Amino acid sequence: LMVASLMIRKFLPKADITEANGGAVALDLLREKSFDLVLMDMVMPDVDGLQATQILRENFPQPVCNIPVLGLTASVNPVDRERCLAAGMNDVLNKPLDETQLVAQLSRMVWPMVQEPQS
Repeated sequence: LMVASLMIRKFLPKADITEANGGAVALDLLREKSFDLVLMDMVMPDVDGLQATQILRENFPQPVCNIPVLGLTASVNPVDRERCLAAGMNDVLNKPLDETQLVAQLSRMVWPMVQEPQS
């Protein structure tokens, strides 16, 4: 969570980042506030990222149910990636996060004005 926040702030210093320490808290926040994107970890306390994404997609009203969800997982097993996509995540990044991949996903999903980091 901290690493992703630092990477996002590096490229979007004025980004309003809200952190949730579990899936249930994330769902509560999505009910209360508008977001451009959700970074959803696959493994979280109480409600995991798969369940939280399914609840978001199936039980939330428009337009909230269509918010882009970028899954995060430490697993490199392709089955886990497929489980994330089947749950409704738009795409999945592996941890440890790669800064270039994260920025590319942000640019593709939400912020076209985000510049790719220079090598």
